[in-house]
Amino acid sequence: EKNTGELGPLIEYGLDYNGLRLRSWESYLSSEITQTVVKRYSMWVIGSGLKLQSEPITTVLKENKITVPPELTKSIESRFRIFSNSKKTDYSERKNLHQIARTAFVNSIVGGDVLVILRFEDGNINVQLVDGATIVNPYWTKHESEAVARGNEIKNGIEIDKRGRNVAFYVKESALEVTRILAHNPDTGRETAFMIYGSEYRISDNRGLPL
Repeated sequence: EKNTGELGPLIEYGLDYNGLRLRSWESYLSSEITQTVVKRYSMWVIGSGLKLQSEPITTVLKENKITVPPELTKSIESRFRIFSNSKKTDYSERKNLHQIARTAFVNSIVGGDVLVILRFEDGNINVQLVDGATIVNPYWTKHESEAVARGNEIKNGIEIDKRGRNVAFYVKESALEVTRILAHNPDTGRETAFMIYGSEYRISDNRGLPL
């Protein structure tokens, strides 16, 4: 702009994630157009679910002196097909992996974000989805002081370290109870809980926006 203020007053948005989430769900429930668009978009992206095509990187495996049997690819794909179609993949045992993916996708683009928790039980992995609306700051609990003692910060219900890495998520179970969910398994260091977003705003924001 050539002259200061020519394009109107500057606006810096401080996002009300809960307000945006409620408005978005209101639109989804009250508008047939919104529902149609979201369901069609979900069908385009998720479709009928994942179909694993196993392609072992034989060059790297051979460099590490690992022999790849010819039936390995077919075995992996068959096992994944059994796994993904089983309701044992769901923490609540109500949906298979493809249905979980569709639920997570719809809730992320309408609600803004969803917490995905991978749990290892009885030798198998299952998936738990948590509504982003229940990820909250644990005000007036020991979690606040403990996070500070670790040198971390809790922002919008997510504990982050000084490098900006997600350390834990705080899930509201009831009016007086908040559960801390670690982002990484303390024994293996692997990521076992993460957020999926409908859309994102700025680098400094760690929560998702309804799409």
